[in-house]
Order: sequence, then structure tokens, then C-alpha cells
Amino acid sequence: MKISLIDMNNKQTLVFPVSPEELRVQMGPKTLSFSPITIGDIEMPRGMTSVRVSWEGFFPGVRQSVPERHTDLPPNDIVRLLERWMGAEGDDYQLRLIITESSWNIPVFLSSFEPSYRGGFGDIYYAISFTEKRSFSVQEKKPEQASKPPEKRPDPKPQPKTHTVVKGENLWNIARKYAGHGGKWPELWEINKDKSKSKNPDLIYPGEVFTLPSGW
Repeated sequence: MKISLIDMNNKQTLVFPVSPEELRVQMGPKTLSFSPITIGDIEMPRGMTSVRVSWEGFFPGVRQSVPERHTDLPPNDIVRLLERWMGAEGDDYQLRLIITESSWNIPVFLSSFEPSYRGGFGDIYYAISFTEKRSFSVQEKKPEQASKPPEKRPDPKPQPKTHTVVKGENLWNIARKYAGHGGKWPELWEINKDKSKSKNPDLIYPGEVFTLPSGW
């Protein structure tokens, strides 16, 4: 099993040189411990607090002999790299923790790192913990406004049609022109007799404006 930490922004990968003897995984109020051999797949519920992964281990010195070393990077360089990642801030900065031989590949931030120097080989012992990084956004919800019904515009009243009398016309001619039948002239006279100059249907004058009956 190998544990890798990838800086997604700078495309830089750190493989921890020696796998720890035990991993501790905290999900909500529950803490689980796994050996590197039995970690397998772990279901991480989404409705709980962020997952926290921690362990203790050591970075062997260059002259230290270990059964299996995953990287030749000097311990001091590893410490400086982790300290730089721990100080990285911002929602856009992404670290990803990958544990081989399992399905673990999660975005994290480095929540704590405590190195200590022991022995004469340049070994550095450490305790480290990562917290799952979950993205979230806050959206402002605008109060709903009651929709107003569209205002009804008053229908404009159609203006009555009119006719201006010209020389030689009579009520019969005008009725035939607009109604199609001269015999309807009494309808025309009925609505215009009060404004007629002569008050006589047989005598109308050029320039008089007569209102036409509706439907003509």
C-alpha cells in the first residue's frame, strides 16, 4: 500500500516513503482504525461531518535502511513540502489524498502536521492528519413577490364614422353609399336631425358632418 498526496494546483506528488502501521479514520462521532493491509473500501456517508484521516509514521534518513522505501526524497525536503501545503489557503487550492489498494481518492486539506527529530540517521518522526475538503456555496434567496395580475387596459371605444356632405348629395345618396340601400336614409336622419341646419330631411347643406349609424 502507498499513500500519496497530490498538489492539484502545481501538479506535484508526494509519496510517503514508509507506509504507517495504522490509519485512523474519523467519520462523524465514530473513529475507525485500520492496518495498511485491511483498509479496503470504506463507505463515507455524505450527510455527516467531513472525514478525518490521521496516522503516525517516520521519514527515514538517507542512510537509514528500510525494507521498502517508496521515495528517495530527503526527510527535510518532505517536511518543508508538507509545511508549505499546510500553509496554503483559499478555496481554489486543492490537495488530494490517494491510498492505493483501496478506492480512497478524496480532496483534503492538511489540518495538522507535527514532525520530531530522533536517532542518528536523520530520521524524522511525525503525526499527521487530513480533513476531507467539501465545497459549498451560499446562495441568497430573494423573497418571492406576489405576482400582480396584468392590468387590463380599457378597450378604446370605436369612434363613430362620419360623412361630410358635398354639393349635390342628399340623404338617400349617402345611405346607398354606406349602407348599400338608399331606403335606409331615415336611420341616418334620426341620429343627425338635431344638428341639421334646416331641420328638414329634404334640405341638407354642403359641409355638414353627419354621423353614420352603427354597422354602416
